[in-house]
Amino acid sequence: MARRKNSRYMLSINRKNYFHIIDAVNHFNNALDDLENDMSVIACCESLFKALNKLQTASINDNTNSSSKPHSESKNFIRLIENSFSDEEKIDFLTKTELINLIELSPPIMNHRILKDANYDPMNINLDLEREASAIHRELKDSYMKYCLDKKPKYQNDVIKKSGNLLYIIRSNIAHGEKTPKGPDIRKIERDTAVSKVAIPLLIFLFKSIVGGSDQNLIAYGTIAPGNINHQIISDINGKWIKCKINGKIKTIDGLPVFDWILSEKTIVADLFNSNDLPKNWSNIDKFEGSMYKRRLIPAEIDDNTYIIGNIYLARTP
Repeated sequence: MARRKNSRYMLSINRKNYFHIIDAVNHFNNALDDLENDMSVIACCESLFKALNKLQTASINDNTNSSSKPHSESKNFIRLIENSFSDEEKIDFLTKTELINLIELSPPIMNHRILKDANYDPMNINLDLEREASAIHRELKDSYMKYCLDKKPKYQNDVIKKSGNLLYIIRSNIAHGEKTPKGPDIRKIERDTAVSKVAIPLLIFLFKSIVGGSDQNLIAYGTIAPGNINHQIISDINGKWIKCKINGKIKTIDGLPVFDWILSEKTIVADLFNSNDLPKNWSNIDKFEGSMYKRRLIPAEIDDNTYIIGNIYLARTP
């Protein structure tokens, strides 16, 4: 994803990738809605993979070279993960609980395609086939152990690449049904559920890493914007305010402004606050905003064809 030089918080969105990024944000927000509403974790995980898939398509469009050889779907997905971090961010990523929990998940994740190719019996997967199908997960765990013992860049990159490979396997597993020639694989639902619970926090982290710094951005359109009655809620947080444009409409509920993000609606001028201290203050701001609002991500235009992904408080539907 192209970013402005000297800033990892800006996306250069052009005609080729704009709507892919819009779709990605929509899928991401839908996943958060599913989590809040206690929906299926598998469906939530699938929405997050759809979000990453849209970012993957946008990234390919942004970096397409007519002379470059196209990569397979799996390689494009792995490259998206590999290219998500600077060298410094890679080191930080390898310490994240979200990644470690996936690596240490037991039993190891099996590749459903390998099971199907072997015409497996869903009620009796033999140990040799189970070992073959779970090879990528075990290799990832081995690579991570090597990295922990020796912090060389080659081990660091190997862990990130194998993490992307394992996530792609999870994505493919979820897309496959439970039907087999030897009957339904009832245990697959149990496996997918257990894996999804661990994968979801990592996918959320990766999405935010790829779009760049969204947790440092607040889009304000109402009472906490500069000069308004509730601005003191965030006035002590160090940061920078700039003007931005968003598409939607503002309605009034119980005397308070509530924003609906609708692309086909008119452009509204809003205020965007960028601060490295926002992440540690989100819980307090969420509490202040209350149950009438939900915090989600949307793109905001800060220059001609230059967009930034930020948090905004939207209307919470009953």
